[in-house]
Amino acid sequence: MVKLDMKELSDIDIFDPSINSWRNMPKAPQTSEQIKETLRGLLNYNNLYIRSLYYSSATYVNTKLFNLPFRYYNGGIGLADKLTDEDPFVRLFHTKDDAYTALQMLRKAFPKTEYERKTNYVLEYAAFMKGLSENL
Repeated sequence: MVKLDMKELSDIDIFDPSINSWRNMPKAPQTSEQIKETLRGLLNYNNLYIRSLYYSSATYVNTKLFNLPFRYYNGGIGLADKLTDEDPFVRLFHTKDDAYTALQMLRKAFPKTEYERKTNYVLEYAAFMKGLSENL
């Protein structure tokens, strides 16, 4: 277990409820705008979390904890073609249809988002997630 070193992100509290609102399970099917906000929240949280791991000198990043339908590579990120009921991403939404709407939003944002080369692939992941959030 890595203790998060937040000095590089001192102006942000990663545990603040507003940054974690994407974790709240919707009580009803969501509108497109609500789905987009859930996605933005998840992507922005992961951007902060990944950066905090990097600055904490983590030697391993478990990408399965990011709850996104992505495939991670050293030098890139791919998007899943389909979702399963067991996919953690699906469980973030009220219905599987909402999860597929979110997947479609990601599919549209992917080609608009540049994958920037950085000094470390973990920072590349973080920057890509931030860019996706902005392109939703």
